[in-house]
Amino acid sequence: MPETNCNISESGAEMTAANKKMHTSHKQKNDHCKDGACEHKHDDDSIKSSSDNVGDIDDVNAVCTNLDKANISSVDNSSDDVDDIVGGINEIIISDDKLFQDPPPNKDCPICMLPMPFARGMCGVDDAYMPCCGKTLCHGCMVAADKEIDKGKMKSSCPFCRTPLPKSRKEFVERMKKRMKLNDVDAFHELGNDNLAKKDMRKSLELWNKSAELGSCKSHYNVSVSYQNGDGVEKDLEKAIHHLKLAAIGGHEYARYKLGVVEFHYGNMDLAMKHWIISAKSGFGDSLKEVGKGYKHGLVTKDDYAKTLRAHQNISNEMKSEQRTNAEQK
Repeated sequence: MPETNCNISESGAEMTAANKKMHTSHKQKNDHCKDGACEHKHDDDSIKSSSDNVGDIDDVNAVCTNLDKANISSVDNSSDDVDDIVGGINEIIISDDKLFQDPPPNKDCPICMLPMPFARGMCGVDDAYMPCCGKTLCHGCMVAADKEIDKGKMKSSCPFCRTPLPKSRKEFVERMKKRMKLNDVDAFHELGNDNLAKKDMRKSLELWNKSAELGSCKSHYNVSVSYQNGDGVEKDLEKAIHHLKLAAIGGHEYARYKLGVVEFHYGNMDLAMKHWIISAKSGFGDSLKEVGKGYKHGLVTKDDYAKTLRAHQNISNEMKSEQRTNAEQK
């Protein structure tokens, strides 16, 4: 079973490989592209599962260090009224029935029509948001399009709608704002990530909150990590876990895994296994490992473990393709 040293946070900003590849317009190294495609490591583009041979987060020492120290300190970039930004969501009541219900179905890449995880990087599947059409495309299709561009068979454009890529950061942001006028949940989220790269944490929280209100589990996850780290707000474990729960309800596989870690830390083994079973069935490899340990220790029945294994294998296979595998190796 995992060890009980806990830190539910990650920090910093990092661009996904697919976003970077596409938004640099392949041959043109535009500064706006680097910033516009930037992803918060609060966000799920940093998720690595040991089952995908890209890292190991089975050691729960990486998930709980500050549990007992939360809500006792603030950071220099905190603001007295930042909590007002996310105040409404902080008041949402979450029942156990709601928390442990089946997650929503995965969205498909609109080009290859294969499912994508909610947590970027899970099962080795990355993605990128295109502000021209508001579509989120898997990295397999992005890299395949890039190859066609390199061969001269396709213009440097969005692989879905064929709109030319933005030539400046200003154009990139304007496209985002147009999508935001349509209440595009992903546009708010991605522009929040962009403002994080500009070190405007308050604006990022405002945009993530709006995205969360519209149903983004990714934004709930980012807000959770902000509270846990004290990024722009005072450290507050209760609020961090609250948003982690909302992210998990929305389907975020890594948020669900972390909730299992939190419950394990507090000795609530039944609840921890419930979270890990849901996450494992959604394809998260490290949750499956914890369920396997639970089975060995008599915390999970043979039938539940078998069902979890089958569900995990099914969704993992559904997300795989030769195109995605080739893209992952880039």
